[in-house]
Amino acid sequence: GGTALPPARATLPALAGSLGALGLVLGLATRRGGPDPVNLLLVGVVVSTLCGAGILFFQYLVPMGLRGEFLTWLMGHVPQATPPADLMLAASLPLAGLAFTLRMAGALDAGALSEEEARSIGVPVNALRLGGFLLAGLLTAGAVAVTGPIGFLGLIAPHLARGMAGPRHATAAPASLLAGAWLLVLADTASQLLDFGTGPMPPGVFTALAGGVLFLVLLHRTRSWTLDGM
Repeated sequence: GGTALPPARATLPALAGSLGALGLVLGLATRRGGPDPVNLLLVGVVVSTLCGAGILFFQYLVPMGLRGEFLTWLMGHVPQATPPADLMLAASLPLAGLAFTLRMAGALDAGALSEEEARSIGVPVNALRLGGFLLAGLLTAGAVAVTGPIGFLGLIAPHLARGMAGPRHATAAPASLLAGAWLLVLADTASQLLDFGTGPMPPGVFTALAGGVLFLVLLHRTRSWTLDGM
């Protein structure tokens, strides 16, 4: 018997697991020659696969009485009734991340240049990459602890934000935060209307289906704009 951990109690284990996975990715990427984007991407895919296997193994170990709750979390959900402590925790992490991003907005803008150009104007490229890498991992862990894995929001929201607010981090970061919240509410509302006889569709399933199609459209448009500009 028992119940699943509430978000307030699940966040610390989620953050610890995130730090462990991030440390593993950084360690393996460094052994491959350094934490450059290509190494981080390749090692991240491998670690993500291992973590996915760990989730399946944990699902196998969960008692039958709790598997329904575990599957609900695994497919992504928005809690219908959230205690004030959970709301404060859910809001504090993204607001702290936003404050850090705004403080480092100038360096992040410069970091968007080539590595040589960024270093030439005094940007600590490696420290900036490490800080952004850790921040993204911790923010993701905090969000997943509350809602479960709801895919594609973290890919779609920044694209929408940059289109609306421009490429500067001082404006794109708050716009991305608002776009992500808006997309989550929209996905939850839409998923509540989709019922195929087994209850409302989990928002994580809806975002995986709709987000995949939308992201392919964005990639196609980006490629078209690039080819037109050549």
